[in-house]
Amino acid sequence: MKITEFTSYRLIKGEDLNHHGSLIAGRCADWFLEAGYIAASNLTSPQNTIVLKINDLTYSKPARGGDVMKFTGKVIWLGRSKIIAHVKASSRAGDLIAAGFITLIHIVNGKSTPHGLSQIEAETEEDLRLQQLAQGLS
Repeated sequence: MKITEFTSYRLIKGEDLNHHGSLIAGRCADWFLEAGYIAASNLTSPQNTIVLKINDLTYSKPARGGDVMKFTGKVIWLGRSKIIAHVKASSRAGDLIAAGFITLIHIVNGKSTPHGLSQIEAETEEDLRLQQLAQGLS
């Protein structure tokens, strides 16, 4: 299976800002989770996909009110029932704001079950590097 990306955009509004005038980390994490979840649920049924944990979400620089952020999520690694997505958040100018991984689990009747997806094939050096990092998370 080839890696496919899901991209969403968010306008940073006044209610998204902290007392320093930059994007609240929790709001960014919420949008980050959403992008990773949608990328994973495009491969399997959303009602059978749950988030297990956020891995290594790292903020590189602040985002300000009025900025438009781009969230790009892609499933990078598959286990038996685990799905690991990588998400990047960047500014309109292309500056990296945050990046990290999300581990999701495929469940049926409250129990983890095989998702039945075939392995992901990395096509770029970057995707191969991300796969190696993701394998270390599982």
